[in-house]
Amino acid sequence: MKRNLWAVLLMALLLSACGGSSGPTYTLGDLEIPALPTEEEPKMDVYGVGDAYVRTYTQFTEVETILPDYVTMLIEEYGFQTVTKALMTCPAPTEYGPEGDIYLGIPLGKGEDEDEDEKEEKDEKDEKDGDDGETKEEKTILLEIVWSPEDCVVVSSIIPGPITETVNTVQVDAAQQYLEGMSPSDLGLSGASMAEYEVFAEDGGALVDGQRCLRFNVYQGSKVEDGSVFMGTYFISMDGKHLYQLDLDTNQVAKLADPELPTEEEDGEAAESSEASQEDAEKDAKDKKDKKEEKKDKKDKKEDKDEKEEKDDKEEDRDKDDEDDAASRMGVHEE
Repeated sequence: MKRNLWAVLLMALLLSACGGSSGPTYTLGDLEIPALPTEEEPKMDVYGVGDAYVRTYTQFTEVETILPDYVTMLIEEYGFQTVTKALMTCPAPTEYGPEGDIYLGIPLGKGEDEDEDEKEEKDEKDEKDGDDGETKEEKTILLEIVWSPEDCVVVSSIIPGPITETVNTVQVDAAQQYLEGMSPSDLGLSGASMAEYEVFAEDGGALVDGQRCLRFNVYQGSKVEDGSVFMGTYFISMDGKHLYQLDLDTNQVAKLADPELPTEEEDGEAAESSEASQEDAEKDAKDKKDKKEEKKDKKDKKEDKDEKEEKDDKEEDRDKDDEDDAASRMGVHEE
C-alpha cells in the first residue's frame, strides 16, 4: 500500500516538473527541484548564511522504496550526477537498503538560462580567475540524502569546487595523514609537533594552478571545543604531487611541497595485497575459532557427562538408602 502511495506521489512530482500540478520543492541556489514525495513537513535547520539547509523527516521511513525513481528523475530531468563527498563522479547505486546515503551534484548556474555570448564571457572570466595561482570560483550544488529506518535527512548546500571525472586520485585519509605527519614549520605554523593542531578535510575542493585539489582546514586545539583557533587552509592536488597554502588576505596560493602520495590505483594494488593478507588472517582466525569452539564443545560434553554420572551416582545412592531404610523397617516389624 505504501509503495503505491510513493508511486502516486512521485508521478505527481514528475507531472509538476513537466508543467503539471504543483507540489513540494527544494530550492537549491538557482535551481528548484521536486522534493521527496511525502506529505510530511520536514524540520528545517539552516547553517551558515544560507550555506546549508538540513531537512529532517521522522515519519518518512521507507525512503529506499522511492529513491531509485527519485534519483533517476534528478539525473535525467535536471542534470544531476551521483558524486562522492569530494565531488568526484561515481556510479549510481544499483540497490538501496534500509539505510544509507547518496550524494548528487550539479554545477551552480546550470539551472540558469544563458545565451552563447553570456556563456562565452563567463568561460573567459573563469579562465582568467584560474590564472596567477588563484582559486577558481566554481561552485557546486550538493544534495545529500541520508536515510535509516528511524528518519531521513536531506542536506542541500552550495560548496566550492567543480564536479570532476573520477581518475586515479589521492585518498583523503592519506592526504590528511600526510599533513598531520609534517613539521608545523613546513606549514608556516609554530610549535614542535602537529599534535598541537587538528586537520579537517572539507567538503568540495578547488582548482589551483589548473590542478583539482582536496581542501583541508587546520585548527589549533579541538574544533569541537570552545577556544579552537583557525590557522589556515591547505590544498593537496588530487594526483598527490602538490601541496599548497592559501593566503586568506590576498586569496593567493603558494606551493609548499611536492609530495608523492599514493593514488587510488596504487592504493588498490596495496589493497589487493592487503585483501589477500586479510583473507589469510580471516582464515587463521576462523581456524582458531573453530578449534576453540571444538575444544569448548568437548569440554561442555565432558562436563555434561560428569554431571550426568554424578547425578546417576546420587540417584543410585538415594535408591540404596531407600532400600536400606525399607529393609530396616521390615526388620523392626518382624520383631
